[in-house]
Amino acid sequence: MTGDYIELPDGTWKRDHDSPPSLLQTLKQEKQRLNTQRNVLPQLPTLSLTALLTRQFPEYPWLVDKLLPQGGVMGVAGEPGTAKTWLLLELVQSVATGRPFLGRFATQQGAVLLIDEENGEARLQRRLTRLINHTPDDCPLHIASMSGVNLSEEVWINSLHNTLAEIKPSLVIFDSLVRVHRGEENSAQDISRLFAVLTSFRHDFGCAIVFSHHLRKMGFIRDLGQRVRGSSDILAYVDSMLGLTKADTTFTLAQFKNRDGDLMTPLTISVDDPTEQTTEIKVIGEVDEETTKKQQVKGLVIDALADGEKFREELLAFSKDAGISERTLAEALKELETAKVIASIFEGRKKKYSTFAVLQTIQPIYPLQGLQKSHNGDDELTPEEKQALLQLWFTRDKPAFTLGRAQWFNMEALLYSTDSFIDQKRHQHTPALRQLLDEWSHNESYAEIG
Repeated sequence: MTGDYIELPDGTWKRDHDSPPSLLQTLKQEKQRLNTQRNVLPQLPTLSLTALLTRQFPEYPWLVDKLLPQGGVMGVAGEPGTAKTWLLLELVQSVATGRPFLGRFATQQGAVLLIDEENGEARLQRRLTRLINHTPDDCPLHIASMSGVNLSEEVWINSLHNTLAEIKPSLVIFDSLVRVHRGEENSAQDISRLFAVLTSFRHDFGCAIVFSHHLRKMGFIRDLGQRVRGSSDILAYVDSMLGLTKADTTFTLAQFKNRDGDLMTPLTISVDDPTEQTTEIKVIGEVDEETTKKQQVKGLVIDALADGEKFREELLAFSKDAGISERTLAEALKELETAKVIASIFEGRKKKYSTFAVLQTIQPIYPLQGLQKSHNGDDELTPEEKQALLQLWFTRDKPAFTLGRAQWFNMEALLYSTDSFIDQKRHQHTPALRQLLDEWSHNESYAEIG
């Protein structure tokens, strides 16, 4: 109130005599209420040390023993194709029924809400039906599939809040994290805003939250924690983080964060189909450290060679930076070569590696069976040898053989050689073989070798 005027709640002014006394009194009261409301500070509840130490908490703090605390948050991260969804469905069934997760981690039975934005109802039906320990129809499992949940929008936050109030789940699973918000996953601000929503759900309903996420390609990064895609706030927020990596025909499940206990020993798990109608997820055993390092260095080598050929010394430097021994690298390289994932050649005294798929694009000539000849000063191939070479050139068979190194070019080199290497070595070949290589390099065809 100032003089003959009164300030209204919307900030405008009105003369006293323009309004009846009752309205003026109401406006004054509303103005006072708004001013009081603006000056109210948020309350910060505190707890004394004695109150904290004497407060009674549940005796069993784990929803999933040693992996996920009650009301906690866990991430399951992996590259595409590492059975993340299968593992989540195993977790869903375990908590909903009270069975041990993976047959070894005790669970507290409770209702589960699965929010699926990856698979759709048809695929979920197939997978849940196939799981060998399938979920009983009457278990407290609730599914929302491909509903377009978007926790960046207030309307969806309120909707999910109402659903949680109705279901009262012990566990909420999001598959996947990137699909349930529209923020930028590399932005700490956007991720922090998303996690504030998840924290409100945990606070209001006491539910634990699990989400699937992605790992970056290994590159030269050994630490799984550094491979979690997006903002570092993702790893900082969770209480527990599991990582899934491919290991030949099996998967390695490792825990690389646990706020409430020791990290579990990495496990080798399999996802097999014992029958045409069933799928079984089981733990094969614990992974020893040496095997884990070998799998890591295999990924390192493959990613390194994706950028081009590398000498062994270069791969050794990368592996040492990742804390992996030369012996482990040597074993990994041998296994990758045996599996025809990578291939090697010698350039002088140095060994160079390339990915086998890339090397196959040069259409290699494979070695000839039984063609050996002692050095006699003759630089020409015999007609029989020329015919055998020509026949192999057209058929692309892969017989096992060796040629004598003394006079003839070792044909094994061609199996894994690049065009540049062949050019460098062409002066060492016999005239007939040089002609063949020249025609090969120019993609020319011919009926015979002169």
